[in-house]
Amino acid sequence: MRVISQVQGELFFQLMNDVAVLGKLIYSFENWGIDDHFSTLDSQKLMQLCRLCLKIRNLCTMGDAATTPREVQDMLRETEFVSHLSYTLSLNYKDFSSSCRSTLAKVINQVCSASQQFCKGMSRTKFSFLPTWKVPWLSWATLLSVPYL
Repeated sequence: MRVISQVQGELFFQLMNDVAVLGKLIYSFENWGIDDHFSTLDSQKLMQLCRLCLKIRNLCTMGDAATTPREVQDMLRETEFVSHLSYTLSLNYKDFSSSCRSTLAKVINQVCSASQQFCKGMSRTKFSFLPTWKVPWLSWATLLSVPYL
């Protein structure tokens, strides 16, 4: 058990909220990310997802005034961030129409770029909490070298 300051507690609750919103956006991609005769692409939701991933990535890189990057990474491990990453990586682009594949690629890229900073600097033993994915195109080397869009 670790004691955190009030400021760190506020950051933790904000991270929990941000990760929850990120999850809702990821899991509802089929509602807002597809441009077809049933719906149109909601670019506001894509921008919101990008902002959340950027915020998480920056916090994992620089921390904030009261919290180190390592402490932010530890806080994220206590959220649903890893399960959202796992779901994102399990999405098969072939299941989506060609009109939305570039948007799906942006979503995957943004989540992976936040995940890259989340994993950065962790020893191999700290990866034990991560699930074992059966994603043929993914390796940890790929995840840790994702370029930002």
